[in-house]
Amino acid sequence: TVIHLGGYSNDPTAEFSPERTLAVNVEGTLKLLRMAEDAQVERFILASSASLYDREAESLEVLDETAEIDPQSTYSHSKAICEKVLFKSLIPVKVALRKGTLFGWSPRMRWDLVVNTMVRDAVVSQQITMFAGGEMWRPLLHVSDAASTYIWAMESHPALVAGHIFNVVQANVQVKQIAQWITEVWAGITVVDRDAPGKVRDYRIS
Repeated sequence: TVIHLGGYSNDPTAEFSPERTLAVNVEGTLKLLRMAEDAQVERFILASSASLYDREAESLEVLDETAEIDPQSTYSHSKAICEKVLFKSLIPVKVALRKGTLFGWSPRMRWDLVVNTMVRDAVVSQQITMFAGGEMWRPLLHVSDAASTYIWAMESHPALVAGHIFNVVQANVQVKQIAQWITEVWAGITVVDRDAPGKVRDYRIS
């Protein structure tokens, strides 16, 4: 089994150099698929993203894997292409996991993800910043649950997973709720609300 986790994985990095992002994420995936085919790998699991469901128009729908995707960012666009090339490959068992926004401690922390960022800011500066009232919805997923899902996709019978895309989410939560939870844990935390600097993600998945 190959579990493909590599690539540029946040919007600011991807938008800084869209050409490089597509080269790393898409061309890298193609190269890895060719190597896997040559090695007669039986199962290939792709780290995809729930951000594929993000849309320009606000939607109250909770989206499942059959929902139409219209990726808005370079990062999301690259993941959509990666899914297409995966399912065109000759690997017998192909699986894509559209994960929600990760959170939780790990040896190589990511500080660009909403829960992790808010917790860091609360500890370091006793102040949390949110945008546009924190009304936007985000699907959240603990990093340990993500790891468990990869193991599940690797060990499940091929008939259950082959050729499938799976949403992976723990809960859909509004950003303002995340801020509230943190202020309930730490006394004296200030929440600052600012105008959104641009489009912010807002979507829910089943």
